[in-house]
Amino acid sequence: MTAKKMCKRYDRMLVLTCLCGLIFVGQKCRAAEVPPQTTFPITINSTIEAGKSKVNDPIWAKTIQVVVLPDGTKIPSGSIVTGHIVSSIAFHFDTTPYATQKPSVLSISFDSVQFAGRQVPIHTSVRAIANVLDVDQAMKPNRQDDPDALGTMVQIGGDHYFPNESSVFSNNGNIVAYNRKQGVFAHLISSSARGTASNLSCDGSTTEQSVAVFSADACGLYGFVGYDLVENGQHNSNPIELKSNQYSVKIYAHTAFLLEEN
Repeated sequence: MTAKKMCKRYDRMLVLTCLCGLIFVGQKCRAAEVPPQTTFPITINSTIEAGKSKVNDPIWAKTIQVVVLPDGTKIPSGSIVTGHIVSSIAFHFDTTPYATQKPSVLSISFDSVQFAGRQVPIHTSVRAIANVLDVDQAMKPNRQDDPDALGTMVQIGGDHYFPNESSVFSNNGNIVAYNRKQGVFAHLISSSARGTASNLSCDGSTTEQSVAVFSADACGLYGFVGYDLVENGQHNSNPIELKSNQYSVKIYAHTAFLLEEN
């Protein structure tokens, strides 16, 4: 075999390998990467519950809005995001007098996103988690008294806009995001996490990110009573961890997460 034919065969093998989940760059292949601060607004496909869901059980979710990467690559709405259960401890009430109740714990991690025929690894923290009712309300306009008036869309966290207008406003009237054909995009705003037992916070960004139903400064838990977000996956690659001293932690299907690549 001539050297020219050998090179052609080698290049063809590289391209075929790259089509199976890698990106072709010159004469090398490298794993596809998602840049830091990239956000993924997702909803989980099925309910997971501490004590019933088992360690390493898979988690399936999907993006609810297009995610645009800095190079222009688009991760479509509806792209599959996979993860797994890291720990799962049910709540059992201790009837011993003066007993200190042991919390229920549910820890999860999201591992990859599938798009363009590839399964790309991700290493995410979570900025915000919203329960099903909050998500449903954020997807519907709030009707006004006038039946002909187009209602306001209120995002999880309080930002708002009219469906036929591009500007998204914070409660104090500042433009903090933009409503476009592909969804709502914003420069993330730093804030302190709500509903947390530890000192968690969310950083701001200098790049525009996909936020969908979430406000630019959404951070922490929304609509979860009796739960604490004790770890958001930001530190030392720890999983996302919820605890409760009252109930077994349960995350219902269609709960929304705003994930952020670390």
